[in-house]
Amino acid sequence: LGMLLKLGQRVAIKFEGASPVGKIIVESDNDGKVRGYVANPKADVATEGTIDLKAFFGEKGYMRVVKDLRLPKLYESVVPFVAGDMGQNLTHYLRQSEQIGSFATIGVKVDDENKVLTAGGLLLQIIPGAKYKEGAMEMLEARLQEMPPIEDMLLEGKTAEDILAELFQEDYYKILAVRPLVFDCPCSLERSKQAILALGRDEIMNILATEGKAEVDCHFCHKQFVVDQDALEELLFTFI
Repeated sequence: LGMLLKLGQRVAIKFEGASPVGKIIVESDNDGKVRGYVANPKADVATEGTIDLKAFFGEKGYMRVVKDLRLPKLYESVVPFVAGDMGQNLTHYLRQSEQIGSFATIGVKVDDENKVLTAGGLLLQIIPGAKYKEGAMEMLEARLQEMPPIEDMLLEGKTAEDILAELFQEDYYKILAVRPLVFDCPCSLERSKQAILALGRDEIMNILATEGKAEVDCHFCHKQFVVDQDALEELLFTFI
């Protein structure tokens, strides 16, 4: 989804529900930079070799999509889980909330210790206004459903290019760009100060009186930032 955005825009997907896992949050931009975290990574949830969202979050779990499009307000949409499979839920969101003809498949393979062996996904989407051979989307969707799960193909050593070639077969297609995915967390001391500023004057004064400093932990990369007494007092001046 991040690759579909414009420069400087970001998208976040939050999986939530009644679960010891708490919530799962993933973020991405259009340059292949991603980050994410699990609120309670040590939660004991059966996986049986793959990830089942309904097993994680219960029947009332839901997916929240938040987009920062550099507009005054964030775009936000919430859809309930329609299946345990991530791809089916993403497909449902794209078709219902964004009204875009889409089909997504996402797979994760984990070992007996719940360590990820491989993970990947594939998104088919109609470009608005483009001309297509009638039934092309349905044909590709049917082919994809007949192929082995994407996580199995990746585990066998197949590349993204191999999977595309198997999907399109003799049909013409062109790879426009290849972008590697990289973990990137833009957290910083300045962002930590802004987060503290959002707590309000009274809470900052309380931190000064009781702790004398504030410690901010990043959930994504686990970096810790310390905002000392001088910095907290400087933040108070913004309320004058």
